[in-house]
Amino acid sequence: MASFLQFKRAVKVQFGPLSTVQPFELGAPAPVPEILNLDDDGIRMSFDLSRTSSGVPDKGKVQLWNLTRKTADSIVQDFEILTAARTTAFRLANGPPRIPNNVLTQQLKTINDGRSIRVFAGYQKKPEQIFLGEYVNVEARKRVSDTDFVTEITLGDTLTSLRDGFLSQPLGLGVTIPQFIQEFSNATGIKTSADAAIRIAAVAPTASITLFQNGAAGGMRAAEMMDDISDMLDQTWFVRNGELYLLPEGQAIQDFSIVLQQGKDLLDFSSSKGFNDIVGTAQMNGRIEPGRGLIILDELGVPVGNALGFVTKTCRYRGDTHGNTFTTAFTATAATVPLPAVDATGLL
Repeated sequence: MASFLQFKRAVKVQFGPLSTVQPFELGAPAPVPEILNLDDDGIRMSFDLSRTSSGVPDKGKVQLWNLTRKTADSIVQDFEILTAARTTAFRLANGPPRIPNNVLTQQLKTINDGRSIRVFAGYQKKPEQIFLGEYVNVEARKRVSDTDFVTEITLGDTLTSLRDGFLSQPLGLGVTIPQFIQEFSNATGIKTSADAAIRIAAVAPTASITLFQNGAAGGMRAAEMMDDISDMLDQTWFVRNGELYLLPEGQAIQDFSIVLQQGKDLLDFSSSKGFNDIVGTAQMNGRIEPGRGLIILDELGVPVGNALGFVTKTCRYRGDTHGNTFTTAFTATAATVPLPAVDATGLL
């Protein structure tokens, strides 16, 4: 099985739309999108990518061997354009003069959409998306041997938005949860997921729930304010694929759960605290991601541990198209409510 899976590996890195965000000009039309796709057909690729449900940006690195100078230069140019656009947008957000929230929000969302670098990995030419992020740094064509050059790209998921997004104006008395979430989106350009919207609406009656009886000052970092909000709600918050999620401890994102079986999908597995926490390593599997519901089976197909299953907290994807490593490591905690229905789609 191991040699078969190694033979069936598939990796792709997608950049783009390239250069859709020019240096910040209000109302400037966006150029025609261009997407650069690089796959493992003749190009060596490696990656080490980490994701978490703890409210900090996901991060990682991708290495691409022996790109042409033209391709490497286009990636560097894209990195420089998007970095300049973000820096200018956040500077104008905090003024003076301060640009209108609705204009800033649209521009930040345009930047976040244009920033996207997607990494896919899996099997049988149907790789799953394992990371959606933005440039943090690019080192192009570093010489690593007499014949090889490596372009190394450091990635973060909405790293700039969470670092540089500030509430640009004070919030009035009696701010409700939905109102604050909208302010968070305005300040960062991060969209609210459908899953989070349902959970926010479920905190009823929203009209009478206030967060700051005395108001909140402008100039506060939006991510720090979200930390306070999630503590009040007894939930964790995080950004998944560019969207905001809020989850109570032990609850999974309400799309689907997956099954992992020891001796098949699982390469390594251990538990602690009476099966309240688990640690595992699986074959490369992009459906293992923060907030995902997990059901663990032993080698005979019998569920093990917590009767309700588990919820993924962290995951780390590591792979090299010219090496042995091609795994997803994860940590998870016991579910406290029933998981969503299982998607039984296999890796192959």
